[in-house]
Amino acid sequence: MGPQTFSPLLHLHLVGIGGIGMSALAHILLQQGIKVSGSDTSTLDSNINLLKLSQAGAKIYIDHKETNVESSVTALIYSSAIALSNPEIQEGVSRKIPILKRAELLAQLMRLKKGIAVAGTHGKTTTTGLLATLLYEANFSPSFVIGGVLKHLNAHALVGEGEYLVAEADESDGSFLNLFPIFSVVTNIDNDHLDFYESQSQLEEAFVRFLNKTPFFGKAIVCLDNAPLANLLPQVQAPLVAYGTTPNCHIYAEEIESLGEKGQQFTLWYSSKKIGKFVTPLFGKHNLLNTLAAIAVARELSISWEEIQRGLYKFQGMGRRQEILYKNKNKNQSQSQSQSQEQERNQQRLLVIEDYAHHPTEIEATLLGLREAYGEKNLVVFFQPHRYTRTKECWNQYLHCFNSANKVYLLPVYGAGEPKEESVSSVYLSRDINSLHPDLSEFLLEDSWKQVFQETMRTLSKLDCSSLLVVMGAGSIGKQVRDLLDNLTAI
Repeated sequence: MGPQTFSPLLHLHLVGIGGIGMSALAHILLQQGIKVSGSDTSTLDSNINLLKLSQAGAKIYIDHKETNVESSVTALIYSSAIALSNPEIQEGVSRKIPILKRAELLAQLMRLKKGIAVAGTHGKTTTTGLLATLLYEANFSPSFVIGGVLKHLNAHALVGEGEYLVAEADESDGSFLNLFPIFSVVTNIDNDHLDFYESQSQLEEAFVRFLNKTPFFGKAIVCLDNAPLANLLPQVQAPLVAYGTTPNCHIYAEEIESLGEKGQQFTLWYSSKKIGKFVTPLFGKHNLLNTLAAIAVARELSISWEEIQRGLYKFQGMGRRQEILYKNKNKNQSQSQSQSQEQERNQQRLLVIEDYAHHPTEIEATLLGLREAYGEKNLVVFFQPHRYTRTKECWNQYLHCFNSANKVYLLPVYGAGEPKEESVSSVYLSRDINSLHPDLSEFLLEDSWKQVFQETMRTLSKLDCSSLLVVMGAGSIGKQVRDLLDNLTAI
């Protein structure tokens, strides 16, 4: 990257190129002048990632066929969603083309830079985006690869001229162990991806191995507020920097105050010294911790406190993370450029917000953060459970994570390629939620939920008080709601 020159004969073919992580790597490769092709089951008009890649020069094939692997392909890359039985993978095997997982390609690209890898069950994307922003605004000209769109730069991948590559490290299939970063960040550890790891102890062992790959001249940045992670630290041999909300951390926040929709203010302590008041535009304790993780790395790179605060102000959030998709204001009230933010807020009758949260811990934290920021009387959630294995493993947690909502509509489980399990159904999940929280939840059929969504929007927009309609899930619900809103008639 940067001054590195690649052979003009290189041609990489990416199987599953339309995914957020794969498309990010594809953009990195294209920016380096490497020939890129790829395949996906989505189409250009249904997947913005594919459309942007095509416009940037990648050759896109729709569906997976062995003929998609052109004779000039020198290496084949595949995402974790692709089975080894895929015809393009099999074609690569028969032709003895080098085949790499996505993380293996990322690891090889990271050799050309000083790597900063952000791992953890929750908060990876936001933390990586925050950190990339701090480096970018401090003129480090970083490269980055993120599993979400960094909104103020409208990009999820970039090749910079600087020496650092900031990357989101995916633990879901153990592939983050391919990385050798200088700085290793772990935000937290929770009971996820146990379909791959089979047990919590195996998951925790993988995180210990990840942290212990940090070199002696680097740093492992860890959150002490997360008990499973804190309990593992005696096994970590790498140099540690701990962050959190208690004074036993190297960097910590206290006097935390909600600023509503503006985010939150806190007093920052660093190395036993009180630094002063800081503001993050994000809300919720989970995002405060994400902010502290990014600040911790920034200080290791000697970025000044003034540059850090300026970078935080510049950050506009990540796509699909507490992202406002729609605003409906009270048309009976006058509007002017001089009106206060409080006046503007009072005119808002309905906000539609999308969030990627799909694990119960993420759902609970997101809804609490939204309550903290907006204080709305009506908070209605449309949630699409993601994967049968996760839904089954976290069943009891799902029964309580929606407590901040007034109403929850459950869509059918999005399998993400997993075989259907009849016993793991949103029908039964809704029933069990209601047994503990009467009338909170309602199951919607696949062919009816969109109509209910639109009717809910109309109802909420007519109420005298403001409302939030929150769309949650990592599956297809985000794209479907965006399509609904694009074609929305007047409410």
